[in-house]
Amino acid sequence: MSLLCLILSKRSLSSTFLVPQVGEPKRQRTLANISASEYFVDRMAKGGNVESNLTSQEKSRAELVMNWFKRMATPEEKKKLLPQKKTGGGGTYLEPEAIRRAIANTLDDLCQSRLEKEFKAYGLEVPKNLQSQRW
Repeated sequence: MSLLCLILSKRSLSSTFLVPQVGEPKRQRTLANISASEYFVDRMAKGGNVESNLTSQEKSRAELVMNWFKRMATPEEKKKLLPQKKTGGGGTYLEPEAIRRAIANTLDDLCQSRLEKEFKAYGLEVPKNLQSQRW
């Protein structure tokens, strides 16, 4: 995985969810101003897959974020982020959002730390957007 690819997804996926209004023609979904960790929490709550109605470029970036965060997460963390089946009955439930966001923030910190170490290992200056900010 190239450092450049991850840096592109580092701070933001550069998008908000655009929802068509009633009567508007259906558009391809785009993303703006959503952080990588927020996107990860949202998608894990919906099964852990990248949705198919993104532009090609955004889908690539979203897949990159999902892959990095999933690789950094322990099996226990992944289980807490995914919908769980209710015992003794049908349906599913999610862990409280605060727990899921705390997990994602920890994974965010791990990804950031890993990138900083890689830059330093290659004798490169760590970009300012990686030094002290969150995604």
